[in-house]
Amino acid sequence: MTSRKLVGLGPKNMFRRSTPSFESASMEHLVLERAHERAEDVLAERIQESDFVGVYREKEIEADKEEVARRKLRAEKGQTKEKEELKKTADVFEAIVLEQGELSKWFGEYGYTIGASEYDDWINGIDLLVEFRQPNLPEAPLLALGIDVTFSIDVTDKFDRVRKQIEDGSLAKIKYFSSEHSTEKGPRDNLPEVIVGVSAKTVNELQELWLGRDQMAIEQHRIQIMILMEIKEQLLTFIEYSCSLNDKRLAGIFENRLEIVEKLLGKKNDIYLKVANELEGDPVFRAITEYMREWRRIIKKSQEKQKQIEETEENKPLTLKESAEVQRGLVVASRLQLSDWIPRYGVKFRRMVDGDPTIREMVRNDREGALREITRRLYGGETKSAV
Repeated sequence: MTSRKLVGLGPKNMFRRSTPSFESASMEHLVLERAHERAEDVLAERIQESDFVGVYREKEIEADKEEVARRKLRAEKGQTKEKEELKKTADVFEAIVLEQGELSKWFGEYGYTIGASEYDDWINGIDLLVEFRQPNLPEAPLLALGIDVTFSIDVTDKFDRVRKQIEDGSLAKIKYFSSEHSTEKGPRDNLPEVIVGVSAKTVNELQELWLGRDQMAIEQHRIQIMILMEIKEQLLTFIEYSCSLNDKRLAGIFENRLEIVEKLLGKKNDIYLKVANELEGDPVFRAITEYMREWRRIIKKSQEKQKQIEETEENKPLTLKESAEVQRGLVVASRLQLSDWIPRYGVKFRRMVDGDPTIREMVRNDREGALREITRRLYGGETKSAV
């Protein structure tokens, strides 16, 4: 009886069950190390601060590089093995987007990817830039990307910086910008920023294709649709949020990039149809797109509430005090006694203020203007205004 209870539970069997998991983890680690080694080569091609001598003083550039080194050191202190591997996975994804975004035309025929400098990565939170350069057009709109690989589906804090930028009326900026299509070098501001996020599982799948150099599979991979749809959902939300804050300038910038992205999605419709059922399988993609839709619902609800408040305010009658103060001014302007004014103009005055929300708003916000307007309407050419 004792031996029957112990069947399958001895050390030998326990070790045998755990071995595949251990081997699998070891293999995943080796694959990640290989991918990260290649990623470092790709990311080495990013913008280099040292190329900006002449644009900035050497001492300023050195100070920027020292600040990056300090931040890197702080980030590495106390870093767990799990966080270290997640950082390497994020680097791999960033490198794949930087290389394949252009090579596999994920951002279209005229979309060029640029790796931001380490300074702009660590200080300004910008990993990549996409330059949309159409032939024969002088301007090349830029889109700033923040790359995020996470096991978490709580994305709220990831958009706090972008939300604050919109509220402050200013967008992302970079200090070190250069492009192979232009001789101009230096800072750029008013860059619309979006966050591209995927799960580590999706990156693991993508990195196998990347290491295997399966270019055809990469060119058709769902990741390009996920990226463009995440960008589209964010731009739609940022447009609505900017409009809710009456910032038409920012809304216009976001609308410009949205038009580009929607055209790209239209051209990739055949790929979308093939992968549409797979998109929601990535929990981070789902979290980002759902968060954007919820943000838009909140904006709409807030606007509807504000409209109700405004409509209620417009329909609210004048208080006795407001009415009496306006009436007193009208009586003075008419040069009549109150006993003569009331039977002659009282009813007309009441109908005017009860029936015209514009007049009530003027009474509340511009008393002198309201007196002039009511005087004009009540008296016409009968008497000269005294206000």
